[in-house]
Amino acid sequence: TILRLKAPSTLTMRWLLARLSRFRLLGDGMEVQLTSAWMDVDKVDFHHEPFDCAVLLGKGDFPEDWESVQLFAEWLIPVCAPGAAADGPWALERLQQAELLHPTPDRRDWRRWLQATGLTDDIPLKGGQVFDTLELGMVAAARGYGVSIGDLVMVAEDVAQGRLALPWPSAVASGDSYYLVWPKARRGQVRYQRLRDYLLAEVAAMQLPDVVHLL
Repeated sequence: TILRLKAPSTLTMRWLLARLSRFRLLGDGMEVQLTSAWMDVDKVDFHHEPFDCAVLLGKGDFPEDWESVQLFAEWLIPVCAPGAAADGPWALERLQQAELLHPTPDRRDWRRWLQATGLTDDIPLKGGQVFDTLELGMVAAARGYGVSIGDLVMVAEDVAQGRLALPWPSAVASGDSYYLVWPKARRGQVRYQRLRDYLLAEVAAMQLPDVVHLL
């Protein structure tokens, strides 16, 4: 049995790929065929796209004929190369001098984080390198090109293994979450439920960095 799954590119690289590899090793004959897609706004059209299910970032307002389950909320947090935070969390001056890396062209992730931390007036948003995915921002940060915004769940393993560091350990809720969605009318609902239960168990088992959470 093959389930065709659509998912955002950064989530695929940072979280989903490893877990689907382990899911395959459970050996119950169910395979998930993953298509990673760059989406400015996460969406799927089950009538015209060749997918059985999807993981989407959003507010949870999906069509009534879809099943949906929240996997985890998005918490935005600055990330940098491990060496850049070897002496512990940064002072404000250090953040002001840092090169900001923007994972979205509209700079919305840094804007949300600065508003929630009360630093909007202290840190200018103009300038800095601009990318089109969280993944590219995090890769550039890990290589020492500046400080980017990452997602707490997606950077957890990199932080634990010393590939990324958290220069300012305050995580800000973006208001969005990652959801697994699929059409209610499709046959074999038990397949989707198996994938749902597996992914929820993976989320529950994660060890997240110790940070301050700001709504």
